[in-house]
Amino acid sequence: MNKSKKCFYNPDLNSAPSEIAIRHGFHLEEHRVTTQDGYILTIFRMKPKIKDIKSSQEPVILQHGIFVDSRSWFISGNSSL
Repeated sequence: MNKSKKCFYNPDLNSAPSEIAIRHGFHLEEHRVTTQDGYILTIFRMKPKIKDIKSSQEPVILQHGIFVDSRSWFISGNSSL
C-alpha cells in the first residue's frame, strides 16, 4: 500500500475485533449481556492460538477506557496483550 519506510499501515485500525482476532490466528467469541438498568454490553472471549493442555488458561478481564472501545486491546496485533 504505502511504500514509505517512515509510514506504517495497520490493516487492523478500522476492523472489527472479530476480524482482527481472525487475522492474527485467534478465535473470538462475542456475547451480549443486558444489565439490570437496560444497558447492553458486548463481551469477548478470546481463545489462545495453540491449546496447551499443561498450562492453565486462567481468564483475564480487561476494561477499556471511557473514550475508546475494545479494539484498543487488539490494535497492536501480535504485540498486544
